[in-house]
Amino acid sequence: MKIFHLLRTIIFLILTVYFLSAQSSLNATTIGSILGRNHQLTFGYWNDNLIYQDFFKKFLKVGTDDFVTTSFWSQVAYQHEERWLIFDLYYSVLTNKSTNYRFDLITNRISIEKDTRWALFQVGTGLVFRGNFGGETIQNSYHKLFGYHRVSLPYTDQTATGLLFMVKAEPYLIRISHHVLKFTLSNAYRTAAAPSNFRFGLNASHRFDIPNSDIAFCLQERFGYIRYYHQDSLTHYLFDQGIGFGFVLSGIYNNKYGISIWMTENQYGQHNPHYGLLFSYNPRKRSILRISDILVP
Repeated sequence: MKIFHLLRTIIFLILTVYFLSAQSSLNATTIGSILGRNHQLTFGYWNDNLIYQDFFKKFLKVGTDDFVTTSFWSQVAYQHEERWLIFDLYYSVLTNKSTNYRFDLITNRISIEKDTRWALFQVGTGLVFRGNFGGETIQNSYHKLFGYHRVSLPYTDQTATGLLFMVKAEPYLIRISHHVLKFTLSNAYRTAAAPSNFRFGLNASHRFDIPNSDIAFCLQERFGYIRYYHQDSLTHYLFDQGIGFGFVLSGIYNNKYGISIWMTENQYGQHNPHYGLLFSYNPRKRSILRISDILVP
């Protein structure tokens, strides 16, 4: 089994190096030209619960405020021709009340995304860190602000650092003007600290431009299967597998400013909902938010 994991890691590394060198040709000159071209800045936040849940629970499923409690995500993307150079940073607070421990995850990733006429491809690599990165303070400050109970859980002493290798392919099934349906297949392999995951399914997006206005809306839907694997004694309680879905509604003003709200179900395999909010600057040729971006723990 260890040999199998090692071989898969080597294959991912070879694919990453090949894609970065042969396909993107990102030498110093190219990177310099990228920085002067189209770029996009994004910041997102999601939670397995809702502010003022007593009101919202009449209309939406309320989470248990457990496991992947809170996540923050920032992204900087630069465009060069038909490719995007993408820098992602994820920060997640994880809690396990049933067995009394907590830990935080930080994931940074660099990837190349290429959109062709028949499919979108992305490949990337990065690092994952598990430990105490201030998640308890963030969580309890939030709870204090909105009148929730303090969550007192000790940090586990099982810190870890791992490598991340990610590949994704999304063949287009329908691509008519601003309406797109595609099949998605991805695998993110982590050597330690956090679980790996494999997912496949269908993603649909629809953009609606308001006539004689600088305002546009985009609706995305996802339906698919996710399986978390290669877990250790800490993470196997928190991640599982199963069918999930999600909805994202985005508003764009003047192709410069964007805001998104979303809801996902079972994105971590534990049948809990997650709700999020995202702000984006300069969402031009690239979608304001790819729904697959918020499925990474």
